[in-house]
Amino acid sequence: MGDHYCRVYNKEALKMLVADNQLEERAQKEKQNRIRAKKSNASRSVSIQRSSLVASDSEKQLREKERADVRYQRFKYAQEIREKKEKAEKKERMEAAAKRKEDTFRYWNGRVNDPKEKAQVQAVHKWLDQYQAKEDNKLKKLHEAWDEKIYSRISNYINEKLETRDHTKYKETVRREFQNYVDLTNKKGTIFRDIFVESEYDPFVINRETIKFKDKLVDPVKRLLDKRKEELGQIKGGWLIKQDKEGGRETLDVELWQTGKIENTPHGLAAKFGQPPKAKTALELKLTRSRVEMDHFNVLKGEAGQKQLDLEIGPGKRPIPGRGGTSVHLG
Repeated sequence: MGDHYCRVYNKEALKMLVADNQLEERAQKEKQNRIRAKKSNASRSVSIQRSSLVASDSEKQLREKERADVRYQRFKYAQEIREKKEKAEKKERMEAAAKRKEDTFRYWNGRVNDPKEKAQVQAVHKWLDQYQAKEDNKLKKLHEAWDEKIYSRISNYINEKLETRDHTKYKETVRREFQNYVDLTNKKGTIFRDIFVESEYDPFVINRETIKFKDKLVDPVKRLLDKRKEELGQIKGGWLIKQDKEGGRETLDVELWQTGKIENTPHGLAAKFGQPPKAKTALELKLTRSRVEMDHFNVLKGEAGQKQLDLEIGPGKRPIPGRGGTSVHLG
């Protein structure tokens, strides 16, 4: 037979395969040697047996070392293969991410350079610029109106009062009132602003000299609030409650509490979408039950009212001589 050749692509794997074959051949030779040793002449000397035992132990250690080397080479080879595989997978992931990034950039770059997209973007920018210019113009006009109708009027009024005021006389008044306060404090020890004798000491003299602008002002900044008050006044016949005049928490008008009217309000409409109230238990009904008849339109007066009041409240702690019951009388 002629010689045969083959190409080896993985030298490490070939070395491991050859090492495994060598180990198998050596194991077979050792097995045969042990069999021959058993069949050998039993008349060998003790020294020869001891030397053979030492030789067998050394060979065993050598075989164990060779097996450990083979296992290490196998582990090292597997680890190299795993690292190469992970490196290749990581490279593929990085290339895929770079490709996605490049595709995304090309997509948006194409949209930016698209004439139709450019026209739409320019139209939106133009509209935003016009809207911003409109809002700035509105704020500018609002500020000019506020400056003319509020700030300028108050400032001019204060300047006129300051120009016509006698500053020397005003300073004398301030010093005199300060001195009166010091003298009265040294005399009485304690002074109260809400309880005082005006002939003895008046703490509001300087306050009366304060410049106050009392003319009616129409603030353009509060135009929407004033318009709302005007609409509420038209709805209620020109009558506004304190909260409507001065601002505050908006409450439901008492006239709209009636059944048939409250359903048309936002409160009644919202109640339709909510969960119904939980039914009260017998104990809750007993604890919350009232025997008092509430009628704000037909109030008992005179003897009938006094009798009902005595029945509900009972006799007072301080009865009137000659009569039991309470000291409260109804007209």
